[in-house]
Amino acid sequence: LCAVNLAFDGFTNAYQDKINSTYESTTSLDMMCWMNFWTGSLLCGYMFGASNVGAELVSFLVSHPKSMLDVLAFCLCGALGQLFIFLTINKFGALTLTLVTTTRKFFSILISSFVLGSTLVGQQWAGIGLLFAGLLWNMQIKSSKGGSKRAKKAK
Repeated sequence: LCAVNLAFDGFTNAYQDKINSTYESTTSLDMMCWMNFWTGSLLCGYMFGASNVGAELVSFLVSHPKSMLDVLAFCLCGALGQLFIFLTINKFGALTLTLVTTTRKFFSILISSFVLGSTLVGQQWAGIGLLFAGLLWNMQIKSSKGGSKRAKKAK
């Protein structure tokens, strides 16, 4: 599952970079709205057509109306987070987003390990080091390519 997630994540980020560079008028809000439209359409088709999950969801929300506020708050927080994600992709690129989200995950793990009193073993620290080394290496490659492109545009 992790490999599939990484493959789809890599494809999605690269494709979003391509869309942003090809269609410069595309905004982060455009990207977010269209992605959510197609995701929602596919999920609704599955939830109400191919399975019984949609009917169960509606039944639960009708029988527990106070839970609708929790679902609404969850959706609003998710939408706000998505705005920042798509804004970062649009303004800085997918690689910067990857660095930001990976750094956030790293600090979440680090803080939770200190709060819960667990420690990271050597292999985990090595994995973290390799991860950040790869990200920094990719940033270096991208910035050197960007620098040469800027130099060519200046000429």
